[in-house]
Amino acid sequence: MSFVSGESAFFCEDFSPARPSGFDAELDQAVSTYGLDRGSLTGYCNVSGHPATFAITDPNLRENVMADVSGTGARHRLLACGLSLALFDTPLVSLPASAEVINARRSRVFLTETTTPFHAAVVALLAPEILTTSEYFGDQYASGDYVGDIRHEDLQQTSFPDEYFDFVITSDVMEHVPDAIAAEREIVRILSPGGAYCFTVPLLAYAEADMIAARVLADGSIEYLEEPMYHGDPLRPEGALVFRLFSVNEMTARFAALGVTCTTYRIWSKSYGILGPGCWVHVVRKPNGRAVERASARV
Repeated sequence: MSFVSGESAFFCEDFSPARPSGFDAELDQAVSTYGLDRGSLTGYCNVSGHPATFAITDPNLRENVMADVSGTGARHRLLACGLSLALFDTPLVSLPASAEVINARRSRVFLTETTTPFHAAVVALLAPEILTTSEYFGDQYASGDYVGDIRHEDLQQTSFPDEYFDFVITSDVMEHVPDAIAAEREIVRILSPGGAYCFTVPLLAYAEADMIAARVLADGSIEYLEEPMYHGDPLRPEGALVFRLFSVNEMTARFAALGVTCTTYRIWSKSYGILGPGCWVHVVRKPNGRAVERASARV
């Protein structure tokens, strides 16, 4: 897939490091500089399905460009594009329209966050009986335990039965999992035939292999292979340690070995407030033995 929609100022490509990218770096630089200088852009928030003003206050645009109508940044709007791609084979369908189809089909959804504006939007849109959300609170808890009213799940070994969820969604989570390969296997295990896993991770798009930044040794201690990196985490004031940065090559090969396809999409859109050269969303599709039924696209 590769297309440019002039009407919505939207670019999307099925990315491979072995092929030339159609990404327009000069256009991105011009739009990003303009937005940073003005402090905002106007456009459309696909999480809320409404026109929006995007506040732009930081050059780390993937984590910025905040929509006034939903509170989401660019990374969460990427997830809405990923879910649209999984359902409709186009990134342009809004989260509310995607949720209508998911509700009608009674599809089960697993979202691994509970504190973000994207979580709030999903909770408001999906029927509660089909939605499961969780956090990771530490290895002192077992998957399926509750801490207060929040479910604890360790993605390396969840509490769910095989082929339980139609959609699994994670947003910059896998880099903080000590054994991301085990977590990938686990997500494929709990994903139903014909289901999809939509996710974002920090990406080394053209690297030959993943970068292992830290690992847990047999005695439980942590070995740092790179300068320790931490990302902001609402549950951990000290931040969450980064264990791995991902490459398209290794990630695609690992999922293929599990019998599923992983497609990396590069997305850019002035109107959707998705700016910068590092906006990627990944969609893993699990085959079901027949052509996957696609919903009719409605933005």
